[in-house]
Amino acid sequence: MTRRLTHEDVPFRTYRRRGDGRGFTVKSVRLSAHARDQARHRGATQDEIMQTIRDGSWLPAERGRFAASWEFAYNADWNGQHYRTKRVRPVFADEPDEIVVVTVYTYYY
Repeated sequence: MTRRLTHEDVPFRTYRRRGDGRGFTVKSVRLSAHARDQARHRGATQDEIMQTIRDGSWLPAERGRFAASWEFAYNADWNGQHYRTKRVRPVFADEPDEIVVVTVYTYYY
């Protein structure tokens, strides 16, 4: 039995300034099944995750991975409480040909 592909199965691309300051690198960004589930459960969108990886500062995380954070204006309710800001923090592996997001944390305040 074959499984039908959804938009979540298609990797999206991110552009990142190269470390030497001479242009950009382009890599596919793929969310693991766990990251997709956590993003849905915690209220993060794929667009927010991509923007965070593209524009946020990469910091070392456990097991040779990286984490980045980005704050978004939210001004909405989450779990019955109103919040002005949402911070999205994906944890990901920077592989040679792609970036693999392993989990996503979201903070509201």
